[in-house]
Order: sequence, then structure tokens, then C-alpha cells
Amino acid sequence: MNTKISAKDFFLHLGTIVTFYASVVALISLLFQVINVAYPRITDGYQYYFPSISLQVATIIVAFPLFLLMSWLLQKTYAMDPTLRDAPLRKWLSYITLFVAGAVVAGDLVTVIYMFLDGQELTIGFLLKVLALLVVAGGVFMYYLREIRNMITAGERTIWRAVAALVR
Repeated sequence: MNTKISAKDFFLHLGTIVTFYASVVALISLLFQVINVAYPRITDGYQYYFPSISLQVATIIVAFPLFLLMSWLLQKTYAMDPTLRDAPLRKWLSYITLFVAGAVVAGDLVTVIYMFLDGQELTIGFLLKVLALLVVAGGVFMYYLREIRNMITAGERTIWRAVAALVR
């Protein structure tokens, strides 16, 4: 099936994925900053400098609501024309997101195993960063895997949005 999409649909899909990526990157960066402050590296000595989290918070405040709005508009578009769910652009962007999330999870696990095998100390801060990446990237992977298979119900989609809003 060859589904044609309009310029509006193209930019709506593109805007949704860009705001999603911006939100996820800002969230992970914010989590890392918080972990760095809560568990500073001993080798860094005593530092009284606390890095700013303003950019991450500003990005989340702007990008995440835009992502939710564009996702909602996409869902309305899919309800009016269900064939758009099979649009190649949507499939490509979803598979790219699955690939990136899967690569982050795999890279995260490789890093932990490498650090352990190399005899490096696995600090609380490092393990919390690993956990943050696993939870965020794993959640993205699970969501998009179910999304690409059209297995997500409207109620489940609402639950995912609520969880994402609470995490942010």
C-alpha cells in the first residue's frame, strides 16, 4: 500500500519526532546533572560549582508539551484517515527511534559490563546514570515497539502520556 502524505503530515511527523528527541535528551541530561550533584566523583575534589540545569528544564518545558500536542494532532489525523498509520514516513521514523533506543540500551549494558570486567569502581552515581538510561531508553523502545505493531489502545496511550508527564 502506497500512502501519500501531505506536506502538513510530513512536518507534523517530523515535528513530533524532533520534539520527542529533544525532550528525551533534555530529560536524560537533567537526570545526569542531578546525579552528578547528589553523588559527585571523589576524584574531582571538592567543588562548589553546580552546573546549570536551566537549558534542560527550558527544553522540557517547551518541547514536551509541543510533543504532546503534535502527537494528539497525529492521533486525530489517524482517526480521520487510518491509512496514514501505514505511511512510510511514520514507519521510518518509528524504526529509527527503535534503533536508537535499542542502541542506547545495548551501549549502556556494554558500558556496565566493561567497567565491571576492567575492575573500575562502579559508584552509586554511575549506576544511577545507567539505571536512568535503561529506564528512559527502555521505555521509549517498549512504547515504539508496541506503536509500530499497532498494539497500543487509546487508554494505554493515555497511561503512557501520564507516566511521561510525571517523569518530566
